[in-house]
Amino acid sequence: MVKFEQLKNLFTISLNNYNINNCQCAYPRFQQIIGIECNSTGNSFKCYDTDLLMSMSNVYFDISNSDLADENIN
Repeated sequence: MVKFEQLKNLFTISLNNYNINNCQCAYPRFQQIIGIECNSTGNSFKCYDTDLLMSMSNVYFDISNSDLADENIN
């Protein structure tokens, strides 16, 4: 569990730094991690890092459902 707490602390620092100058979405690595999608493969998976980052960053966004099926293409 120590590693998970270390990762959470790293994400907290990173998100705070991102928000000082820009929106988090302005950073390509943030987009890459949070934007993992597997529509083209038909598979699904769960990634702790992605789930944690999404849950920690959602307070900065107005999140709503979308009718678009391919809006996140990395």
